[in-house]
Formats: sequence, structure tokens, C-alpha cells
Amino acid sequence: MRREQTALSLAMVGLIVWAACAPSPSPAGGAQPAVPAPEREKTLTAMIQREPGSLDTSMTSDFGGARAGGVQHVPRIVRDGLSDLDESGQRVPLLAAEVPDLTKRTLVLNSDGTMDAIWRLRPDIFWHDGTPVTSADFVFRFTAETDLQITVGNLPRGLRTSVTAPDPRTVVVHWAVPFVRFDEGGIDHLPKHILGGLFEQDKDALPKSRYFHGEYVGTGAFKLVEWASGSHMEFRRNEQYYRGAPKIHRLFLRFVPDSNTMVANLLSGAVDVAIPEGIDMEKAIELRQRWQQEGTGHEVKSYITPALMYLENMVDPEFARPVNAWTVAAVRQGLYHAIDRPALNQVLHGDLGLVADSFYAPNDKYYPMVKDVIPQYPYDPRRAMQLFEQSGWVKGADGIYVHPPTGPTKGSPHDVPAVGEERFDVHFLLFPGQQHFKLGSIIQANWKDVGVNTTLEPLTPANQADVSYTSRRSGPFQSNPGGNAFYTGRLLCSSIPVEANRWSGSNRGHFCDPVVDDILNKITYTIEPAQQQVLHRAILAEIMGKAIMFPLYWESVPMISLKGVTGAKIIVDSATANINEWDKN
Repeated sequence: MRREQTALSLAMVGLIVWAACAPSPSPAGGAQPAVPAPEREKTLTAMIQREPGSLDTSMTSDFGGARAGGVQHVPRIVRDGLSDLDESGQRVPLLAAEVPDLTKRTLVLNSDGTMDAIWRLRPDIFWHDGTPVTSADFVFRFTAETDLQITVGNLPRGLRTSVTAPDPRTVVVHWAVPFVRFDEGGIDHLPKHILGGLFEQDKDALPKSRYFHGEYVGTGAFKLVEWASGSHMEFRRNEQYYRGAPKIHRLFLRFVPDSNTMVANLLSGAVDVAIPEGIDMEKAIELRQRWQQEGTGHEVKSYITPALMYLENMVDPEFARPVNAWTVAAVRQGLYHAIDRPALNQVLHGDLGLVADSFYAPNDKYYPMVKDVIPQYPYDPRRAMQLFEQSGWVKGADGIYVHPPTGPTKGSPHDVPAVGEERFDVHFLLFPGQQHFKLGSIIQANWKDVGVNTTLEPLTPANQADVSYTSRRSGPFQSNPGGNAFYTGRLLCSSIPVEANRWSGSNRGHFCDPVVDDILNKITYTIEPAQQQVLHRAILAEIMGKAIMFPLYWESVPMISLKGVTGAKIIVDSATANINEWDKN
């Protein structure tokens, strides 16, 4: 989900209020036609914790803290893509008239094993300067990404072989193989009429252009008016917006680095909306309780995001300790049974969180395909100890389990060498911060109740950023990627960070299973829904059935707004996807 805090503080800002002038009274004598009252101009002030480095991090390669402090929510204020996810997790068109589909022959599986995705553009889309958006803008972006060797999201290089424009409103993306995630960032746009000349003169100058900072021209609901670095951004509504002009005329976005100052701004009325993720859930719960008691009408809403808080278990016998715990499926299952996830969630989130039982979020488009086969691990200390003892563990005199020496055995997923006597001592790496230590302490107490001794190590910022350190640990590691990472490549053997690949992978638990690799590759390159269902159910059985990882809860983030603000909400993982619908009475 990635939570960086800074020690900076920002002075409290006043709320700018605009009042509409009343219409002049009609002169006496004689009725005159009614003149509509002018629309009252509405101004809304929002805040985020961190200032973004760019409005297009992919083009500028400014990924440092790309999801920290709410910066990921800013680009959607000024730019839209071809499509996006709705609240149910289904993909819907935006700049496109429709999403490519096999049944409509706009998603074409070619006889040579390649695939074409045909995107038709809406006729009513314009850049903020009034220039029509055309297919040439999408071809230009692809050319720039290719020539500058820019990595697009997590797309494998060479997967997109070309982008063509048969006519001004048709974009064809040619894929080397069928790719199920073709609609998750396969193609984007750049204004060729603004940047084309610069690119022809000096390609390397393009990512450094002021366009991506203070001179941005996009296709979204609002236009950038001013970017005062260190202070705020100002936006005006896009009157030509294809989904209708936004209800808010003027939008200010303040940068408030300190979470306590963010709370103070809300309490004073200096801002109308706090965009996640600067105010943590604990402070949000306190605010909600205070406002409920005072009857203010202000709102604190919690939204479940696709970010999954889970324990990434070390399963490689070279590093795992105890070896006869983390390399044995039954013991991992017991450890998972021993975690009281509902109580953990209640302590951390009150009634605003959601317990996880797999890596498929309830609004994941694949969730309906798998929800009836998700292996269940209810809190059951007795069952946990039964599984330990069935795997050879015996309670010691101090109440901690001990395992006698063993010869080489067949492990899951790795073979296990001969091991001497082991005590059930677990070393648990945690994110820094009070909330994360609280999480670790609860699990530590749960495991102590079933005869497991746990040592907690909160990571330093340096260790947290050092993949070589977190990849050579002996026990579980707290992490929070998107749930879909587990069926899009995170657990591939090739994703294991090792010195040879400069510790660049994300599979830090060193899980490696050729069966799982095969399923994951098929998921990536299989388009037909019926086949997708079979594959997703299979990967769920392999990963959750063997308790390779321990899902804890879906990350919840608060969206806080003052009385009178409507429409502000999180859709999937975006707080600004519907910013055109925000209003202030």
C-alpha cells in the first residue's frame, strides 16, 4: 500500500470562499423576461501529504515514493485513460467508446499467435487547449516510450510490438502474444501537437520538459492553472470535459506533510477534503468519534483498497528458520490458524477494515470465479497445535515447541536437507511505525499461545529499502502489494531477488514451484473467461492450499470530508477517479 512520513510541517491555510453576486432587481413598471441567475462559482480545497514529482511518472521515471502520501491520486485530476475500473472492479471505457472485446471482434486473436486490441476513440474528447485528441497522440506516446526505452508499468518488454492509427479515431495495439491484461496500461497518450517538435529535435529532452510539471495539458476533468512548489496546485474545471463539466469550478490541492497539521486543517475548516493517505486509520477513527459526538455532519468514510497486508513467509531452506516449520505446508497452515485475524483487524481498524482470506479482493473481477473454493483458516489454536504435532513438533519444558533432528526430506515447495534439533523460534520483520508494531505484537501473542516464540524486528528505513536484506531473512516479512500481484507474476521463480539479478525481484520469500510458474504464465496469456476460471482456481489451491503466504486484511484508507461536500469517494484504489462528480453545497 509504502507509507512515508516526513518531518516537515506546513502552516495552516485559510479556506477561500467565493460568493456569487445576486442578480440586479428588475426596473419598476412592466414585466420583463426572467433572467436565469448566474451559476454560483464553487471552490473546494483538498489536501495530500506529499507533493508529486511529476504528473506523468512513467514518462519522467519519477517513481520515488510514487504511491506515498497520496501522490498517486493527483494525475487523475488532469488526465484520463482509455478505460478504468468501476466500483465493482469491472473495466469501463473512458476516452474509448468501448473496451475491446472478443465477441465484437475488437479483440482479435490472430492465426500467427499474436493479438490485436482495437480501441475506438470517443468523438468528443479534447486536450485542455481545445485541440481534438486523435489516434496520432497514442502512436506518438508509444514511439516515445519505445525510443526512450521507458518501462510501462509491469509490462514485459517487447510484448507490445506496434501501435498504429488506421484513422483519427482508431488505435490498434499489436501484441506479440495474447495478453490478458491488455487493458491495464497497454497504451496511453501524449499531445503530439505540443511535444512532437521537441521530441524530433531532442528525444532525451522530452522527459525533462516543463510540460510534465507546471505546464501540463491533459484530458481530465480539471486544467492545471498553477503549481506552486512546496505549497499547492490550483485547477480550473474543464468546460469541454466529455463526461460533462465538473460541479466544482475551482480546486485547490494543498501539500501538508505533517499528519497532525492535516488533522488541524480539518478541525479548523481550512480544507474540505483530506485525500488519502496522510491521516492514518487511528487518527481517522478518533476524528469520526469526535464529530459524531459533536454532531457536526462531517464524514470519515473507510474504503477497502486492493492493497493486501500479508505475511510473506520464507520457504527456502537455505534461509528459513526453523527449517522444519517454514518449509512444511502443515506447519504453515497451523501458524495461519493461530492468527486471530478478526481481532487483529478490529484493534487496527475498528469496524472500518476487512479481513482477508486470500489474495482475491471482493471487488476483484476474478473473485466471483474463485470465492467458493478459497481455503479457509479460521482462528483455531487447538487445530494449530495438532498440525504442529502431526509434523513432529513436541512441546518443551518451557512451553515452546521443539523438533528433533531430521534427515533429508521432501519439503513443500523445496526439498529439505538434514537438520539438527530446532526450537520453534521465529524472527518476524515488520514495517516501521507504531501501528505495524501493534500488528506484530498481536501476532506474537497469538503464536506464543500455541508454543511459538517470536522476536519482532521493526525495519529501519534503510533496511526496508534494502531488498538484499529482506530477501535473506529467516521468517515472515510484513508486506502490502496489490492482491493481483499474486496471479500476475510476484511468485514466479524468476522473480526471486538474488545477487545475480542485483536483488531486483519481488518474490522475497524465495517460493519456487514449476507447477505454479506454469499456471501463472497461462493466466497471463489466456484470454477466454472459462479457461481463466480454471487457472485462477488452480493458482488459489496451490498458494493458499499450501499456506505459502498469510493474508491478514485488505488495507483500509479513510476519505475525510467536511459537511456539504458530496461525491468524494475512493473507486478501487483511486480517490480522484470521479472528481468530476465532487460537489460542495
